[in-house]
Amino acid sequence: MKQTIFIIAIGLISIFVFLVFLLQGTTHPSLDTRIILERHYKTYIAPPCFEQSDPEPTHFLDETSLKEAKAMNFDPHDACTEEMLKGEKEASIISLLKNNGILSSKWDEW
Repeated sequence: MKQTIFIIAIGLISIFVFLVFLLQGTTHPSLDTRIILERHYKTYIAPPCFEQSDPEPTHFLDETSLKEAKAMNFDPHDACTEEMLKGEKEASIISLLKNNGILSSKWDEW
């Protein structure tokens, strides 16, 4: 009886581990992600996109978090910013770890 329960438990754990690595999750940028505000246009720019921004940023700039930019109802400045802030499809376990700050994501480097 104990052996049967042990085998069932090992089987369920194996299936769970397999599914965690098989299923896809999405990693999103943290609300604390660093963003550049373009106050003239009322938009925000992802730091890697700043040099190639179109339209070119004015001198009315500020730095804040993605949370603050969204709270002010600013929009993404251009397609580059939209693309850089898109979620990444990854194994669900990797996504879970990145979304909870256990693993670093590309947005942590900004």
